[in-house]
Amino acid sequence: MRRHEAANPPAQRPASERRLVAVLTNPPTTSGVRTTARLHHAGEILGVGSLGTVNLFALPTTSSVQIASEGLDIAGWADARAAILDGLTQASDVLLPYGLAEPTGPARGHFRAQVAWLNSELAPRGLRVRQVGDGPRHPSRWQRWTHRAYPGLDFRTALGRAMVPWPGQPVTLSPARAPVRQRGTPAPRHRDGGTTGSDEGDAAPQPPR
Repeated sequence: MRRHEAANPPAQRPASERRLVAVLTNPPTTSGVRTTARLHHAGEILGVGSLGTVNLFALPTTSSVQIASEGLDIAGWADARAAILDGLTQASDVLLPYGLAEPTGPARGHFRAQVAWLNSELAPRGLRVRQVGDGPRHPSRWQRWTHRAYPGLDFRTALGRAMVPWPGQPVTLSPARAPVRQRGTPAPRHRDGGTTGSDEGDAAPQPPR
């Protein structure tokens, strides 16, 4: 049996034993209380028993500019992998809120390679993997995005609908309902502003090379 295969798939655990692991970009340089609170909110909606977080990049940073500087070397990315693997081993559910922004320069290549590696680890594990909307949107952008995508719904209801299966999802999940718009209302725009770890421009990320 391979190390990530189990006789009883994690996604079939009872709710009290389910653990949600959120994959963020980097550890914060502050308390990160607001992000953690949003993640706990998502966990309550999904009905999991516990929450954990891991990061694509191991070093605490404040912005994508700093990641572009600190992430030139592979070390900060390689050092994050052990914690990610440990988190995935404990998880039944995974949320991908690492943000839509990418660092610039050589760090972008490391970032894309890390995402590709993460995807290769997620695919065979039988986990429930979700993202908010059409990409790995950061929690700091959830309320603004859901307000635009699901007008008229309270945040909790909108977030529940917005947490949709990751495109590489190997497990069949209930599809999210399409946003309800009144006739004549323009389609919602899926772009926000932000800083790293958030969604700088909220534009769709390019696939890893």
